[in-house]
Amino acid sequence: MSTPDDDDPSEARVSTLLRELREATPQAPGLPASVGRTARWQAPVRRVLLGAATTAGGFADGVATLLRGRRPR
Repeated sequence: MSTPDDDDPSEARVSTLLRELREATPQAPGLPASVGRTARWQAPVRRVLLGAATTAGGFADGVATLLRGRRPR
């Protein structure tokens, strides 16, 4: 990554703001573990919910087809 040139004030300003942001990051020792636990249960639950939604959508399409009946040609 290149360093910002002295003649480009916008890149220098961004660099300064990012440096301040890195220094102001709060220490949260439990955050990585919390994120890991949250991500671990979301994938299986999402898979189950998508399967249920697909099944419900198929059932709704079938009921709608039965209620509409055959269309005349």
